[in-house]
Amino acid sequence: MSNTNTKTGKESSMGQFFQSITNSMYYNRPMEIAVHNGVYGFPYAVIGMVTLVTGIFAYVTYTDYASEVADTINQESDEIRQDIQYEDRRTEEEKEQIKEENDEENEEIRTQQEQEDEEENIEQMDESRKEELLEKEDQEKPPEQAQEKPPEQAQEKPPEEPGEKYKMGGKKSKKRRKRSKYSRKQSPKKSKQ
Repeated sequence: MSNTNTKTGKESSMGQFFQSITNSMYYNRPMEIAVHNGVYGFPYAVIGMVTLVTGIFAYVTYTDYASEVADTINQESDEIRQDIQYEDRRTEEEKEQIKEENDEENEEIRTQQEQEDEEENIEQMDESRKEELLEKEDQEKPPEQAQEKPPEQAQEKPPEEPGEKYKMGGKKSKKRRKRSKYSRKQSPKKSKQ
């Protein structure tokens, strides 16, 4: 035998395949078979269409459900992030508010302290000036008049012991300090929480 390609080769087998498909479609009439034949009284066409619709419905439902789960997870994580950011912002604002109030109170205390110090300095200056003036007058007066003291000086307090004025705790001021608008117990910060 020779190795030449005859009509019985690939071309004829392919042609026969397509011809058999065409003949089965034309002569066997598959649509009639699908519509008139079936199982348990249901035609094959109905069974196929129900299967197709059920498959499409299952696929769409599954993809919606899968994307919904991912969406809800993303949504919950976004809400958690927003809550954390809100809490961080709120605590920072509270810290800033507390710092501002403390700064205001410290400034008030500083100004009051400065005023008290100025008043004490003025009083001390006045006392030292009075003493200097009295000493000058005593020096200018004859010795007889110097021994006579006015009744005001005779009633003066005895000199203070060293360190009596400055005891533990610093200076004793007789003036009361102004309190802030809120006392420590009734702070608006704590009442909000």
